Amino acid sequence: MMKNSQIYQIKVVLQDIKPPVWRRLLIPSNATFWELHIAIQDSFGWEDYHLHQFFVGSAWDRNAIHISIPNPEDDWGEGEEALDEAATKLEEFLSEDQPELTYVYDFGDNWEHKIVLEKVLPFNTEEVYPQVIAGKRACPWEDSGGTGGYEDKIDI
Repeated sequence: MMKNSQIYQIKVVLQDIKPPVWRRLLIPSNATFWELHIAIQDSFGWEDYHLHQFFVGSAWDRNAIHISIPNPEDDWGEGEEALDEAATKLEEFLSEDQPELTYVYDFGDNWEHKIVLEKVLPFNTEEVYPQVIAGKRACPWEDSGGTGGYEDKIDI
């Protein structure tokens, strides 16, 4: 990552779980979506067993720009292929003018995460990025059945 990039302070919130499960991260603006994927996986405690995808907008909008590991067999939207997350920089689609993204992990359990750009900070050459600077609650475990299955297991 280039040292003269800015730092994005983002909040990643796992949707549809009360009280919320969230993490606050610092990541360079010129990081790739692949690097953000790894930061989310590590910070939440996911084990990267499943497919994932980023969306500029809602995951339910078939016309939303989607960013992931490219697969020419994808039939998302109007036959559009996903943008390559390893070659696409955060700053291309996340900014103060476009401050929200969606990240979906595990298309079976469908863990939807809302990503919000909270602040743009100067790069500090004495720090190592990405960083987790805050968070609340433990993440659901893999293959727990989505929000419904997770809440049932918590009740038990």
